[in-house]
Amino acid sequence: MDELTLDVLLKRYNTTMKRLSDELGIPYRTLQNWRGGAAKPAPWVLALLEHRLRYPPKDEEE
Repeated sequence: MDELTLDVLLKRYNTTMKRLSDELGIPYRTLQNWRGGAAKPAPWVLALLEHRLRYPPKDEEE
């Protein structure tokens, strides 16, 4: 199984950094730093992101 990284999540859930930034309020620059290796998110942050992508709120499924 792949190590859980931002790239893995973006691919697995067919989404973009822009969408994550807009929908979740994560600064785009933060996502760029995570993806580029300038910063590393805590494993629990990636786990929460995956949960949110896997189980979007009911009002966002449409």
